[in-house]
Amino acid sequence: MKQLRFAVRAVGAGTALIVIGGLMGACGMAGPAASRSGSPSAAGTCLTPLATGPLPDWAAPAKAPDLPHALGSKGMIVGAVFVTPRSPQDPSAGTKILWISRVPRDGAPLRITATPLGLEAPLVRIMQPANSGPGEIYPSIVEVPFAGCWHVELAWGPNMDAVDLTYLPGR
Repeated sequence: MKQLRFAVRAVGAGTALIVIGGLMGACGMAGPAASRSGSPSAAGTCLTPLATGPLPDWAAPAKAPDLPHALGSKGMIVGAVFVTPRSPQDPSAGTKILWISRVPRDGAPLRITATPLGLEAPLVRIMQPANSGPGEIYPSIVEVPFAGCWHVELAWGPNMDAVDLTYLPGR
C-alpha cells in the first residue's frame, strides 16, 4: 500500500489510475466472472472511450452543447455526458446523461438497464418519461454501485440500442 501511495504522489492520480486499471485488466476476470455476479474489480475499463467534438447532425434539434458522448452501437441514440461518470459520484454533480433519440419517441418512456460488462449482476434499472424537449430527448441520472465498464441497454417503444460507459473510481 505504501508503494501505491508513492506511485500516486510520484506520477499523479490520473496516471496511477491508468496503471491500476491496466493491472486489473491483466489479472483477468477469474474469480468474479465464474459466478457471473459483479464486484468492483470485475468490470474493468471499456474499450471505447467517450467521443469528443460535435454530436451527430441528427441530434441538432435537441440543442445540446458539444459534450463528451457515447453513440449507440446501432446509431439510434447518443448519450451526451455532462460530468465524468464516477462511482460513487459526487452528490453535487450527479451522472447526468442526456439521451437523444434518432427516431421519434412517440411518447414511449426510455428504459435504461445497466450491468457491469460481461456480467449479469448487479442491475441498475431506470425509467425516464418522454416529457422533455426540445427534440427527442430523455434527461437522466445514471448512478452505478461501483467503478468499471458498464453495458447500458436502452429501449424506447420498438427501438433498442446500447452503449458501454466507463465509470471511474469516485473522488
